[in-house]
Amino acid sequence: MPVNSLNFSNVVMLKNYLITPATTDANNFDVYQLDHKDSYEITRVITSFNGYKLVNNNGITDDYGGRNDLGIIMKMLVIDNILYVGYESGDLLALNIDFEPPIIITKANDAPSTGKLSAFLKQSKTVINRDPKITLVDHINIHAPNPIISLSHSNNHIIAGSTTNKLSLDHDILKLNNSGIQSILPTHKVLLIGYWNGIIEGYSDNQCVFTNKRQLPRVNILDSNKGNAKQENSLLVKLTFMVSRDKIESKAVSKYSIKQKFTDQELVFVGFEDGTIYVYIVS
Repeated sequence: MPVNSLNFSNVVMLKNYLITPATTDANNFDVYQLDHKDSYEITRVITSFNGYKLVNNNGITDDYGGRNDLGIIMKMLVIDNILYVGYESGDLLALNIDFEPPIIITKANDAPSTGKLSAFLKQSKTVINRDPKITLVDHINIHAPNPIISLSHSNNHIIAGSTTNKLSLDHDILKLNNSGIQSILPTHKVLLIGYWNGIIEGYSDNQCVFTNKRQLPRVNILDSNKGNAKQENSLLVKLTFMVSRDKIESKAVSKYSIKQKFTDQELVFVGFEDGTIYVYIVS
């Protein structure tokens, strides 16, 4: 399955369909149907779908910097069978894909038959495949012209972040304390925001309720001209990912799992660029 690997985007599943950046154009996406009755079969049902053309066909005439496209696909997310696609231009499209089943027409031959098998063989069957239909459900351009770099959702509401400090919740805006929103992680207590610079913040009722960061050790540097030591500013360890694990039933925990005392806690796993993974308890 050819996929444009020089792309920031992830891939997503919608029912039994795999959605990936297009093979030849990173601005568009392909859709593959995955069937696994006896063995896996892969069929491309949508080839290089262009979101920019769909937006223009709906009468939206925003200025995209004269480039006549939305840029490459940055992030994708499926919420309640709606595909959200975030672009380099900062546009976020909500798309409904209607995978219409094929039409099967069966006709019986008028010639006389001598038995059930003969009658079955005299039937003719015609299969008419119908192309999927894609419609625009919503268009959010709060982040334009800054690229969408993170997507998440809470209670079926889309949450998006970009290279700026603006967080969009559907069509509403929340301005954060830092820029470069690398990760968005809703928990049962707070909305966790991870930034490129390594800072993690927790928000509740649109207010920042805590801040967490990892700093490299400070180094004392001798100033040869003055003969005294000065302290170099410490750097933050940058963030690479965040993911949560919900509470699990204790009876489902094996002796090889996380210690049983943590099974009734919601855990957040945070990875950093130095290869370490920190585990936090959401309480």
